[in-house]
Order: sequence, then structure tokens, then C-alpha cells
Amino acid sequence: MHMISEARTSFLGAFDSLPAQFEIFAPGRVNLIGEHTDYNGGKVLPFAIGMGVSIRVRIAPRAGFLDFSKEQSGAFFVIGSDAFSDVFVVGENEIRDHLLRRGMLASNADDSELMTSEIRTSWARYVLGSLVVFWDGTKGKIQLPEDSVVAISINSKLPVGSGLSSSAALCTGLISSFCFAFGKHISAYEISKMAMSVEHGFSGTKCGLMDQLAVMCSKGGHFTSIDFVEFPSFQKANVKQIQAHHKFEQYSAVAFHTGVSHSLANSEYNQRRRACEKALDLLNAHRNGSCLSLGEYSERCLFKATFCIARDNAHQSDVAKVLNDIFVDRGVTTSESAILVRRAAHAIFENVRVEQAMAALAQGELEMLDAALQESHRSLSFDYEVSCSELDAACEIARTTAQNLARAISLRVPSILGPRMTGGGFGGSTVQLVHNSILDRFVETFKDGMNPYSRKTGCHPNLIVSQPQDGLRISIL
Repeated sequence: MHMISEARTSFLGAFDSLPAQFEIFAPGRVNLIGEHTDYNGGKVLPFAIGMGVSIRVRIAPRAGFLDFSKEQSGAFFVIGSDAFSDVFVVGENEIRDHLLRRGMLASNADDSELMTSEIRTSWARYVLGSLVVFWDGTKGKIQLPEDSVVAISINSKLPVGSGLSSSAALCTGLISSFCFAFGKHISAYEISKMAMSVEHGFSGTKCGLMDQLAVMCSKGGHFTSIDFVEFPSFQKANVKQIQAHHKFEQYSAVAFHTGVSHSLANSEYNQRRRACEKALDLLNAHRNGSCLSLGEYSERCLFKATFCIARDNAHQSDVAKVLNDIFVDRGVTTSESAILVRRAAHAIFENVRVEQAMAALAQGELEMLDAALQESHRSLSFDYEVSCSELDAACEIARTTAQNLARAISLRVPSILGPRMTGGGFGGSTVQLVHNSILDRFVETFKDGMNPYSRKTGCHPNLIVSQPQDGLRISIL
């Protein structure tokens, strides 16, 4: 497996000469609320957007790809992307070899140890990962003619590092493409889990399953409610579609890309997950419990037994004080306890905010949704500490801008609901619902190079307006 530099033009020439077969579109997603809760057994409320990753697949004789096949014996895959000049080539035998060596890894190792540095640090790690997990999931029962090539062209409209789930769209799209090309029926849920395992093993990000399920299962005009309380123990999640009250038809969702890209694998994302796992271990030990996630802990009677109050009636600051006493009593240092308290409190109370948001959407309570979104960002910024100065500035400036525009036309309803950061954090995007009467002027404000956000941060934003769209879909060409 290797990369061929500056080969995109010749790849596309060979690819476009082949008869059209099919195309898969995997959308990006915006998470309205419920951040860093999926891997904590909690609740989320994402939706798919109109921008995404398009993947076209051709199975053809290798004659048209001789420039890429000189070092390959047998059938092979050649993959090019509009975003990169390199072309990735991997043979069927190399995939089998990777799987063989994978079985010899130590239990705490991942697939990155089997990749060259060239692959490990490039977009190709997601392609290789998707191929390997698909091959493994189908037990290698894939028939490819000896002299064939599987050519894959990837076109993405999602900004990398935008927090709009470009990697989940790519992986679910690739795995779905393989299923369709080779006639393998795999459920949307299983494809989502396979794509998540690519993130874990090939990218190093120990993410949850929200992004993948949102890409696969979203429905136009709806928000996708996913409850992960059973996921850690039974590897399943409860997925429902929610249609908002007609009052929300006055608003459009706007993703505000800050211009700051995030790299979750190289950030403190995994550290946040470990902190939550340690907090859960301490809480289980305190009550001799056996909960498998903080979400499960807060849903069961253990919460009331620990804090002497039902979760929905509790205040986050009061719970934090009790958590600190528990952690310190169990030998955690004061400084570490302060961190564990904030991480656990966010994971527990973000679920409350998701429930409030769902109720607000159903009942047409604009102010309730606004409050839940703003409080979510506050918690992500100060308790979970996954925001950054640019995200905080984007929230503040977007809200001020919308309010000023509304004042100019004497708008009598909230001009903006939110904003809050969306996605893993450390950069990326914010999400807000903006009233349609000021939407065009709101977006136009940030196109100017001297807009208030750019003046404050030095970064140029990209605003994406989208109503909830359908999830992954296939077109026969």
C-alpha cells in the first residue's frame, strides 16, 4: 500500500473514461445539542446537512490503470480525492496481510502501528481503515477478478476539521460503497459501528457513535434523537426522528465554521473520555454500583441515592460539590478531583439539556431551546474545556450581530437561538438557529473580510445554512 504523489489528474482521466455505475452521497452533520455524551451513554440531537462527501465506484479491467498497478499483483484498489493530489493504491493481498498482522497486535495496540508514517498521517488512513474493517466484517468473502481494479473517486464539500463530521461521512460512505459494489447487505447500524472502529483504530480518536448514526439515519425535516444509555453494555442505541413545532419553521440552522481546524486524535479528546471513565469508576465504587456509563448512572436510582435528589431537580453546582467530596474521600488529589468533577458534571447535565431541547422543539418553546443551547456551550467551554477562543468569540459575535439586525426591523421574537459549539471542539464550528427575516443579512455580514469575527480573531469564517436533510443515499448513474 502506498501513495503516488501528484497523480490525481491521471487518475481522474482514467476514472472518467469508465462507464458510470453508482454514486453514494454521505452528508455531514450538525449536532444541535448533546456533545461528548454518546460515549458517556447519553443523549444527542443531530441532523444531516446538505453538504457532504460524494463517492463514485467503478470496477474495471486493470488495463486502464497500468500506471498505478506496476507494483501490484492480483486485484487492487486505487482511490483518488478532489482535495488531495496524492492517489492511494492498495492490493487485495495487502489488505489480507494487514488483517493477519492485526491479529498479532497486543491488546492495547491499534492499527496505526501497522501503517507507514505516510499513510498514518494522511487521508488514506480512513480509506485503508474502511477497507480493512469491511473486509474483516465480511470475512473476506469478496470475489474480485484477478485482473480487475476497484477505482474510487471521492469528492468532499465538507471543510476538514470543521466539526461537521467529515471523517464519519467519508468512512460510512466508503463502507456503504463497498457493500453496494460487492452485493453485501449490512445494516445501517452495523455500518455505523464499523466506521466508528475506523476512527478508533486508524485515526486514534476514541469517539462515540453519534456522527456515524447521524450520517446513516437522518431524515429530512427532522432532528435525529439518539439515546446511547444501552450502548456501552448492549452495543445498541435508540434512534427516533423528531419533527419540530411549526414555530421553528421561522428559523434556519446555520453552522458557523470558525476557520480553526481541529485534530481530535492529537488533542485532548481521548483524555476527556478517560476522565469520565475514571469518574464513573469512583462513583460505582462509592455505591457498589455496576453502571457502564455516566448516562446510565444518572438514569438509575443511584443518582438519587448519591445526591439525595432526582437528577431533573438537581443543580449542577450542588452536584459538583458532592462529587468532589466523593472523589477526594476515595483518594483522588484535590487538583485531579476538580477536573473529574467538571467532566462528570458536564456529561450528566448535558443529558438534561438535551431533554429540555427536545421538549422545547415539540412544544414550540423558543426561549427554552435558546437557554439550553447557551448553557450547553457554557458547560463545554468551562466544564469540559473543549471550546477555544475562536469558538467563544463566534458565539458572542453571532448573537450580537443577530440581535442588532433584529433591532433594526423591530423583530418581536428571538432573532437567534443559541449559539453553541458543535462537534468535538478545539476548533470547528458553532450552530445556531437564525430567524429567516434576518438570515440573508446575517450571512452577508460575515462574507466581508472586515466582519467583526475576523477583526477579533484574524480568521475568516464560512457560514453553512441548511435545513435537516436525509442521511446517506445511493444514486444509480
